[in-house]
Amino acid sequence: MTTRKVMRLLYCGIGFLVAVGAPRCQAFLGNPLNAVTTSRTNHQFVLPQSTASLKAVKTNTFLSESCKVTFISLLLSTQLASPSHAFDSVFNHEYSDPLHPLCNRRIEVLDDGKTFHYTGTAVGPKDDPVLRGCSKEEIRKYKFRRGEFYGEVLPGNKISAGDGMHEGVWEPANSANTHLGYEDVDGIRWNDGNKWIVKQKTNIQKGGEVIFYSYIGFSTLAGAKGLYDGIQKKRAEGMKQ
Repeated sequence: MTTRKVMRLLYCGIGFLVAVGAPRCQAFLGNPLNAVTTSRTNHQFVLPQSTASLKAVKTNTFLSESCKVTFISLLLSTQLASPSHAFDSVFNHEYSDPLHPLCNRRIEVLDDGKTFHYTGTAVGPKDDPVLRGCSKEEIRKYKFRRGEFYGEVLPGNKISAGDGMHEGVWEPANSANTHLGYEDVDGIRWNDGNKWIVKQKTNIQKGGEVIFYSYIGFSTLAGAKGLYDGIQKKRAEGMKQ
């Protein structure tokens, strides 16, 4: 099981905990501050604002802040743990293009598993046949631009943009008996022989991701615990009244 799948399972569990407590939190916050329910009759009566606010404002504020922390943390964790694509695919990477050094290449397979979205950068006119990279000097001289297109994911780990040019196949490291270059690394081998190489994350990037996901996870757990504790505290106060 990959790290990304483990993170998704973790956040699904946290999401369940939040979903259980959220309706109660929302129901509580929807009540007027000066409405108090008696434990015997289960009827509400209105206290003077000055009296009710002293008893309710602190608890209400505490719960509302707990809800905010929980929901914000959950939202962030969901967005970051689950990227825009929801389909696991060998093509979901950022790539280096040997024919266009320093230019960005990114492919994301959409959740239907049959469509991919490409985004990238280049310099010079769109249909210029001259091969250029994205160095500072080239950007200054030929102008920087961004591009994107959609294509199909085909059987046999193949992809096609349908333009007769961007037709490629996934080539794992050391799987091809050719001499086109870069056979020893994972990537996409295109029909023209060029191979986009999967960018490897540095140790600093990997460490940063671990720290960031850990922070989001702990924040979400803390928010869920605060929400639960707040509800229990409110119940105890209600029973005393």
